[in-house]
Amino acid sequence: MNLNIYTINHPSISSLISYIYNTKINIVEKRNILNQIYFALLYEATRKSIKLLNLYINKLNFISEIALLPKEISYIILSEIYISYILSKNIYDIIPKAIILPFDLDLVKNNQDPKIIRPNKLHLFKSNSQIFIIQQNLNADIIFKILNSSILNKVPIKQVQVICIFCSIDTLQQISQKYINLNIYTTKIIRGNNNYSVNYSEDY
Repeated sequence: MNLNIYTINHPSISSLISYIYNTKINIVEKRNILNQIYFALLYEATRKSIKLLNLYINKLNFISEIALLPKEISYIILSEIYISYILSKNIYDIIPKAIILPFDLDLVKNNQDPKIIRPNKLHLFKSNSQIFIIQQNLNADIIFKILNSSILNKVPIKQVQVICIFCSIDTLQQISQKYINLNIYTTKIIRGNNNYSVNYSEDY
């Protein structure tokens, strides 16, 4: 399998996942827990991909160092719409100038809204852009639609990071047949096509 797969096995994350998927809890608590899980995954995915520019300022008796995000690099997050809502401002805690492009997973699956990336948004993607795709369960069709939308004509595959809570071996194999060296960050790899998901009873 020609994918770069990173599993986050921290005990606290494993405990949160077990709790949220095996315990009946209210919608607010679910969102808070999912926020922590996605935040941890996004943090791991950005550790290698975000490059800081070190600025040194000479003062009277010492040198002050400031780390800045290069202005010429854009950080684009494509995520299921409810994930964007859950992560909310926490995304900007990690990536202050992130460009967030949410999509409705159900509409995309039913071909009611087949274009995840609007044509008028393609100009945001540049050769040095860093792309983060966030899903609850890794879906090969979604990945294909995103990467087939002219993005890879501009952005190298090594600059694309996929983040998901769960992914199945079947889905990983399906993606690996089309893309090489795609980076995937997850908490658990499952067998078959078992689909774990959090059921929302309220609008977000």
